[in-house]
Amino acid sequence: MRILLLLCLAISLKAGDREDILAVVQSTFDGMASADAAKIKATMTPEARVLLMAGDKVLMNATAEEFATRVTTRKEGVKIEEKIYAPKVDISAGVASVWAEYDFFSNGAVNHCGIDAFLLQKTAAGWKIFSIASTVEKQGCPAR
Repeated sequence: MRILLLLCLAISLKAGDREDILAVVQSTFDGMASADAAKIKATMTPEARVLLMAGDKVLMNATAEEFATRVTTRKEGVKIEEKIYAPKVDISAGVASVWAEYDFFSNGAVNHCGIDAFLLQKTAAGWKIFSIASTVEKQGCPAR
């Protein structure tokens, strides 16, 4: 009985962590959409890195600060949004990963798609992203 109770507690804690982890990822996307660099940086550790790849070409290899600046600096009137689909979340102790297909929209139209991979660590302030790696595909994006 004691083992069953501990197992139920562990499953419940992971479910809560999963929701918290996905909320951090969504907060990053919300900061991107609202051009709020501070909101983006608040989801990341100070040492976080962001890598964007198109095939074997590196499009961006940036610090959290550089990424937040680049993604929030755009022409007036351009609206962006990123959506992930069926994210796979793995959690072990204080480390988590999120792997998901995504679509990136510019002014409501799909601009590109690909795979997002996030690595997070649990800190005293909650879950924080310490690495993002994404593929960028300009063609062949599925209709969703």
